[in-house]
Amino acid sequence: MKKTSNIPWYRRKAFIAAALIVTLIAGAHLTLSWPHNFLGKAVYRLMGKQLPPKRSEDLANIKQFLKAKRLLDKKDYAQARLKLEDLKARVQPNFLFFREIYFFLGYIYDVQGDFGKEESLYGELQGKDVVLSKFLYGLYYFRHGQENKARECLSSALALDGKYHRLNNEFRSLLHGTMAQITRQDKPPQAPAR
Repeated sequence: MKKTSNIPWYRRKAFIAAALIVTLIAGAHLTLSWPHNFLGKAVYRLMGKQLPPKRSEDLANIKQFLKAKRLLDKKDYAQARLKLEDLKARVQPNFLFFREIYFFLGYIYDVQGDFGKEESLYGELQGKDVVLSKFLYGLYYFRHGQENKARECLSSALALDGKYHRLNNEFRSLLHGTMAQITRQDKPPQAPAR
């Protein structure tokens, strides 16, 4: 004998439709709130990666960077340094102005004569972006008259950038210009033609 269900067919279809709607809503929520929901956090934790910032945090960081840049343009190094150091502690390498933060912060340390802080900044950067670290070390050594170390770091940055494409066009042209200056300094002066 065949057993029949006591649930009318329209209730079964309504139950299936409700289950589909709940599944769609849950999927949409997970998609829109990714990776800042429970599943995204678990996945990032399992992968050992840090969660990317929320869009609102990114916008706040961009605003703070632009304020620091305006302060730097006005030569208010102390205030610009505070803002950039705060940003350095909070942003990740995928931040839009990540490279500029380290570039400008190194410049401020150099202008203020805090060379130890500048070197430790570039050393800290080594684990986050080795190409940028080599590039900034090369500029540092060039400014301080250590052409051999500068050439070594800049050549390494050039080779790594060719492989990973980490430097923007402005930094790439600065790298090539500095390398050209080092090369010109290495050539012995030629005797004038008679």
